[in-house]
Amino acid sequence: MVKSEKNNTTQVDEDFKPPEESQELLTNVPVININSHKRNSKIIITVFVILFLIITGTVGYLWYTSKDKTSKNKENHTTDQQQIIQSEEDLSAVAYSYGSAEKDGIEFFWRPIEGGDRRSAKNIGQNNYPTFAKTYKNQVAVVSTPSSGSTVGDAIWYSLDSGKSYSSIASLKLPEPEKPSDQITSMIFSRNGSAIVYSELFSDGKQSTVKLINPETKESKDLVTISGKALFLQGYDEDSGLLYYFSGCYNCDGNTMDKLFSYNTQTKEESVIYDLSGKIGVQNVISNDYSKILILEGSLSTEGLGANPPYNLREYDLKGKNFKDLLTFNEGDNYPIIGYRASDNLPYYSSGKSIIVLREDGTKTTVFEAERPIVNILYVGQNQIVSSSGTYEDYILTSYVTTSKRNSEILSGDQSTVLFGVVTK
Repeated sequence: MVKSEKNNTTQVDEDFKPPEESQELLTNVPVININSHKRNSKIIITVFVILFLIITGTVGYLWYTSKDKTSKNKENHTTDQQQIIQSEEDLSAVAYSYGSAEKDGIEFFWRPIEGGDRRSAKNIGQNNYPTFAKTYKNQVAVVSTPSSGSTVGDAIWYSLDSGKSYSSIASLKLPEPEKPSDQITSMIFSRNGSAIVYSELFSDGKQSTVKLINPETKESKDLVTISGKALFLQGYDEDSGLLYYFSGCYNCDGNTMDKLFSYNTQTKEESVIYDLSGKIGVQNVISNDYSKILILEGSLSTEGLGANPPYNLREYDLKGKNFKDLLTFNEGDNYPIIGYRASDNLPYYSSGKSIIVLREDGTKTTVFEAERPIVNILYVGQNQIVSSSGTYEDYILTSYVTTSKRNSEILSGDQSTVLFGVVTK
């Protein structure tokens, strides 16, 4: 029996297929001509016994493999997440979406951090997809993008109550048929969480404008317009007026995080923060206090796309303007995930089934070990870790308490849920 994420009820999974071994056994059962006078009664009894064992074994397999699957989700990735939580004891829920955009429309949900039934928050209508999301304490912001048949353009949905309800705070005009549209290429919370900053690429592809919006009043202003490229925002510090971003093309392959720019909104000057010079930037994370940047870089793939292991974990000091090499790891392992641990800003990374914290003296401490490979990390704190393990098609999202070593399942799924992040009360 499966607790379906689609309707939150217990039902038999209609997509279930018996394992290949069972299918092979069924196809190898000999066909007996029941009209033949040569039928031996012992053969009939034997065949029925075999069939009975196969059927009961298959039913048992169905029960066993599905009894722990509390939901049926899709799409485990989160896009370019920004997690800003200082007090991990306040974690309350996971915000996410699920559904079919073409059929009933994507719906936003939330679940308690310790697990439990899902709660509905918002349906964003047919033919609209969540493309990326950010969380900041009790705030959630989600960008949706239309497909054919939608009646609205790109939009930003905002929640101030930990993902329990949403409203649209910004939207772009829907283009005329067969014509390109303006697009939101990235979105972040400002450093102190008082504003949402997003970049809009105009339909002609010739320039991008970065806008700042107060999510409560919906008042907005332009920070900068830059010609000739799409912008991928990484951070904005209200005190210094510094905006951090990468640039490139949107909806295309080949973008990397190898050259980080800054724009000073006070002096109107653009600068290069760092250039990895021949390495491929895979991920980067700015610390909560905006003092340093954690960088994961790889070697150029022989096919020219993406990055190959081994991966180098480095740190860039924004004040001292210098790099610090931390370690090289993951030769041949699955794709790693990096970040800073809440409260103490220590770097962490995933390697296989493990989440590892790197201490200031260079020693490594494994803080969590999953049963299957880590595929996503929503939060790492000293007392709690929220991560998913398995594959992108079949994963389990859990909340692990480090003191009691209790690991609680929040939800499980495969390919139709976008995880927005964790939120506080």
